[in-house]
Amino acid sequence: MYAERQPPRAKTSIAMFGCPGIVTAATLGTGPLRGMHVMDGTLYAVSGRYLYSVSSTHDVTQLGGQISGSGVVSMDDNGTELGIVNGENGYIWDATSGFRLISDTDFHAANTITFMDSFFLFDRAGTGQIFRSDQLDGTSYDGTAFTTAESQSDDLLALKNHKQVLYALGKKSIELYGNAGAANMPFQRIPGATINRGLAGSYGLTDEDESLFMLGNDRIAYRVNGRALQRISTHGLEATWQNYGTVADIVAFSYTWNGHKFICLTFPQIASTWCYDIASQLWHERVSHDRTGNSLGRWRANCAAAAYAAPYTPLTLPTITL
Repeated sequence: MYAERQPPRAKTSIAMFGCPGIVTAATLGTGPLRGMHVMDGTLYAVSGRYLYSVSSTHDVTQLGGQISGSGVVSMDDNGTELGIVNGENGYIWDATSGFRLISDTDFHAANTITFMDSFFLFDRAGTGQIFRSDQLDGTSYDGTAFTTAESQSDDLLALKNHKQVLYALGKKSIELYGNAGAANMPFQRIPGATINRGLAGSYGLTDEDESLFMLGNDRIAYRVNGRALQRISTHGLEATWQNYGTVADIVAFSYTWNGHKFICLTFPQIASTWCYDIASQLWHERVSHDRTGNSLGRWRANCAAAAYAAPYTPLTLPTITL
C-alpha cells in the first residue's frame, strides 16, 4: 500500500491505497524483461536475448537478437537509431538496416548509454573513460574521441544526460560535463562541478520530476538537483540496506500512477524492492507472489515505460484511513 496526504480539513491526515496490480498486455518471448524504451512513439523492449517492438494494439514484433547476458540493459536513441548496452556488448537497431552488433574496433564494453547533442555517450567499463559515437551514427567510433573523469581515482559506473548536463557517476564521485565544442571530444568537465559521492551500482539511477534519484555508495538514497544531494531515505531503511550483502546489482526505475511518481529500487540478489513516493516523501515495500501464493521477496517488475493508452478500466480499490 502507498500513503497519500489528505487536505487539512479531511477526517484523517493520511489515507492508504492499495498499490496497482499488473495485467498482461503482451508476451515477449520467455523473458526476463530486461529493458524498455520509447522511440518516436513506439515501445521497444529487450526480453531474454531478443529485441522486440510493441504496437499500440500490443502486437509484438521480434526485431533481432542474441543479446548477451540475462541482466538489465541500458537503452537510448538518437531519433532513428536505438542503442543497447549491457556491460559486455553494444547493439544498434534502426528501421533501415535492422538489428546488429556494434563491431567497430573503437567501441568498448559499456554499462550505460545516453544520447546528448547528436552523440551516443558511453562509460567504458572498468575505467574512468567517457567515449562517444560519431554524430548520429551509433555504429561508428573514433579511438581518439574520449575523455577521462579524474577528480578521484575511481571507475565510472554510469552516464546520464539530465537537462543537457552530462552526469558521469563513478564509484566514489560524480562529475558534471557540458558541451564545450572542443575537437574530438566536445564534452568537457564543468569547473568545480564535482560531487563527492559515488553511485552504488550502474543501474541504481533514474530520473523523474526534474531530478535524478540514486542510491549512493554509502547506501543512502538521494535526490540530485544540479550539484546538490538531498537525502531521501530514512535511518530505518538505511540500516536495512547496510545489512544487505551486496547492493551493486541494484536496479532503479520510475513510473507514475494516479498522480504519484514512484522511484523503485530493487536488489535482485537480496530479493527486495523499496519504492519512494515523491509526492508524500514516504517509502513502502513491494512484494510479488507466485501463482500458489509464495512470496518472491521482491516486486517482479524490472523496468517501466509509459506508452500508449491503457486498454482496460482500472479496478476501484478500497481505501483504508488511519
